[in-house]
Amino acid sequence: MNKHILLLTVCAVLGAGTLQAQSKAPANDRDPVKMEERAQERADQRTEELVRELGLNAEQAQKVGQINSAFAQGMTDVRAAGLEDGARKEKMHGLRQQREAELKAVLTEAQYAKLQELRKAKRVEKQQHKGQHHGKGGHRGPAMEKPTAQ
Repeated sequence: MNKHILLLTVCAVLGAGTLQAQSKAPANDRDPVKMEERAQERADQRTEELVRELGLNAEQAQKVGQINSAFAQGMTDVRAAGLEDGARKEKMHGLRQQREAELKAVLTEAQYAKLQELRKAKRVEKQQHKGQHHGKGGHRGPAMEKPTAQ
């Protein structure tokens, strides 16, 4: 009888610890407030980059800032919605197309062409960087050969 009571007590203590660990606030990377803050920070940084790189005037800077903020908020909302992969990708693609159309309407032809060139250069740089580091896992070293049967 005492063994059963001891066993139940141990189970209750372990179960309470597990429940407490699960009831903590969401992980920092999925906290909706933090996600919105990071999204707005990215929008502000992107706007500053475009002002500097494309030589935007004050009116363009304001409009581009609004476009970037709306885009960042939309992307955050889509990520937080917990959609299936296909639906999430489709919504994100729609947001990107909308942002692109809005940017094209605000920028001059020369600025938009320069934006396209900058994007292309960043893609090339990213691909070169990715090739040097073998993706996210870093350097993996030479592949191991399978032993041959003799």
